[in-house]
Amino acid sequence: MAGVEFAPNDIVKPFENEVSEPMVFWQRRGEPFAVLLHHDLDWEPVRIQERMLRFEPIPLVGNVILDIAEAHWLMGCFKSTGWWRRPV
Repeated sequence: MAGVEFAPNDIVKPFENEVSEPMVFWQRRGEPFAVLLHHDLDWEPVRIQERMLRFEPIPLVGNVILDIAEAHWLMGCFKSTGWWRRPV
């Protein structure tokens, strides 16, 4: 869909929101950012970092508007992969 290739040691976490739109959180080893692949964004890879995630006044990561479940899912993805972003 996005024309990307995941390496065997990449962390790839899929999610589907309540209206069945799929998205993927993708973290490569040692990279300071993750990549969001989202159906609504035509699968264009978007580099994201935890500091870009906002819950108020509306859920956002960078310029990407999220619903609340997507924002919580992303927070869980960031929290569970922080160790993977450390320099190799």
